[in-house]
Amino acid sequence: MRVVFLDGGETVQTDIENLWEDISPDACAADISIDILHPEDLEIARERLAAIEPIVALLDKPVKEEAFKTLYKTVSQGTGHSVRTLYRWVSDYTARNMLTDLAPRRRRRHKRRLDSRSEEIIQDALKKYLSERRPSIKAIHKHVAQLCRNIGTEVPHINTIRRRVKELPPKEIVAARIGPKAARDLYEQIRGHYPGADYPLAYVQIDHTLLDIQAVSAGDRLAIGKVWLTLAIDVYSRMIVGFYITIEAPSAFSTCMCIRNAVLPKESFLLGLDVKGEWPVWGFMRHLHADNGPDFRSEVYKANLQQYGCWPLWRKLRKPHYGAHIERLIGTINRDFHDLPGTTFSNPRERATYDSEGNAVFTIDELEQVVAHWVVNIYHKSFHEGIGCTPLEKWEAGILGTDGSPGVGLQDRVEDPERVALDLLPFTERTVQRDGISWDSITYISEALIPWIKADEGRSRKKFKVRRDPRDITCIWFLDPKSGAYHRIPEETRQMKPISIWDHRLARRIAAARGSRTASTLDTLDAHRDLERMVQAAEEQTMTAKSARKSTRRRAERQRRNQKTLEGEAYTGKASESSASSAGKVSTRPRLIVDNEKPNKKPARQINEDNDLDLSIDDLTPRAEEL
Repeated sequence: MRVVFLDGGETVQTDIENLWEDISPDACAADISIDILHPEDLEIARERLAAIEPIVALLDKPVKEEAFKTLYKTVSQGTGHSVRTLYRWVSDYTARNMLTDLAPRRRRRHKRRLDSRSEEIIQDALKKYLSERRPSIKAIHKHVAQLCRNIGTEVPHINTIRRRVKELPPKEIVAARIGPKAARDLYEQIRGHYPGADYPLAYVQIDHTLLDIQAVSAGDRLAIGKVWLTLAIDVYSRMIVGFYITIEAPSAFSTCMCIRNAVLPKESFLLGLDVKGEWPVWGFMRHLHADNGPDFRSEVYKANLQQYGCWPLWRKLRKPHYGAHIERLIGTINRDFHDLPGTTFSNPRERATYDSEGNAVFTIDELEQVVAHWVVNIYHKSFHEGIGCTPLEKWEAGILGTDGSPGVGLQDRVEDPERVALDLLPFTERTVQRDGISWDSITYISEALIPWIKADEGRSRKKFKVRRDPRDITCIWFLDPKSGAYHRIPEETRQMKPISIWDHRLARRIAAARGSRTASTLDTLDAHRDLERMVQAAEEQTMTAKSARKSTRRRAERQRRNQKTLEGEAYTGKASESSASSAGKVSTRPRLIVDNEKPNKKPARQINEDNDLDLSIDDLTPRAEEL
């Protein structure tokens, strides 16, 4: 199909598919990069240059005008392009001698031919489209059509409305119809460099994640659910500086335990987990960056950091990409752990029919060992695209320096690691009574508390800071306000075995079920013993069941072996009969040598023939009866 296109007062005939092309003779050449030129347009430009190449080659030579006219006609006949088109191509190309000047210059496919009143109505309707109500394009077109009919102007086609919407900036559409946060998440650039993270431990990010793996209990190995992992990462080197695993939801305690693991040397930690490798990270970070969770806003968290000159920072609200480093690390470890037994994968679709609980094998302590091994021997030694090397290499470069930049040097090790470990435990404030200090229905008492019994502070009792390791609540640590030292205060009975706060709470529920609303330490101790008996009973039942299964398997194995023995003996008897009936044949099967002359005395063994079975008639009689 061919159409006539009017432009600039001149009539030019062209194909309908070329309506994108600006064929006006006075169109200005645009600066178009060859890198963004469409491949089809680039091919057209090359074809045009090949067509005018004989003419361009003679432009700098002394050629008469008549000869040029003749050349134009000859080229026109050979290429099929009009002389006028060749003149225009030569003019466009010789202006700058650039190939892109011969490419088709695109224009809007549809020129706006609506009158001004219809355009105003469309622009007002687009404002309604950019609203939280999110009206559809069809609804906007109906609204525009009604208004145009009311004033007697032309009703635009619905495709016109669609084109006007496409001309709007995508970020503006998302921000107006969905919200600014969605627009930022989709279109706002993420900073590639974290400002200020120019050396190791300048900025450390910390966050929690629920690992995609089921854990089992240490006693009966039953699935107890997914565990929480708290991670801290150095932004400069991407080194993991510390972690902590717990079954409990994130809290100030898990945060402090992760920080404690980060600042203390790791040799004894790795030795206790039986993990080989090096983890040369210790010391307090300058800034600790976290999200706005309540555990990162707690007074325990802030006080513990400020004690050692660390500045807590918090992520800007509704801007998760400011924590991109720790978020990517969390995604990495979860993806790598999808290969372990008991994984829950990222979603039910990925998990499909996989039985996560049935395949779970790791206790929390074993998971801690697995995570430590992954950190030290896999992640720290894997190439990181963001820094162009491994995290361990980047850390060493920042500490020891390179040819281009000096290092900051090794940080001094903590002089008193036990004190730091205590300072990073969760704490509370309690008064000292005559019977000691009570915490979670457990009474702690020691002679170190005698000077502070019923100590007053103004009109109220003085409160003292006490700390406790939730993994072992058989003692607390009392901070003496005079000496500044911590005193270990055991529980009053001195009979309680090491127990975590989580097991203690379970024991309290057992005690409460007995009818005692408030359980004393002795009641709780009994409940602890009951809990231990439950664990012991579960372990015994598990061992009994395993022993029964093993006995059943051994019994079945013995029966199977006996059956094979009987079948082999029957086969041996048939082979001997066949051997006796065959004359002159040498049998390779075992032969039975029977001594009938001396039934009461067994013949000497035939030790020189490996295929002979030395049996007497007395040996064969009972076996023949069985067969």
